[in-house]
Amino acid sequence: ELRALARGHLGQATAAAAGLDLAVAPAFLPLAVAEARLGRMERNASRPFASAELAPWRRQWITWRAARRAPAPARRAHRPGLAVKEGGLG
Repeated sequence: ELRALARGHLGQATAAAAGLDLAVAPAFLPLAVAEARLGRMERNASRPFASAELAPWRRQWITWRAARRAPAPARRAHRPGLAVKEGGLG
């Protein structure tokens, strides 16, 4: 089943992203949207041709929430004007 395969790949990507440098964490924010879309597909399993699309405002909300849950250094790392030294913010 493709949803199970996608869920497995999403789990692998999420686990791999957890060990990466905080400076690249924003690049992995779309994983949160993929999680939401897979959840919608799984809830609609009895209707395989139902749309799994999310409203644009919902995608933005999910991405924003994922960014807010990121560790504080990752949030600071991508703000303009704040340079992150190698090895952390200290």
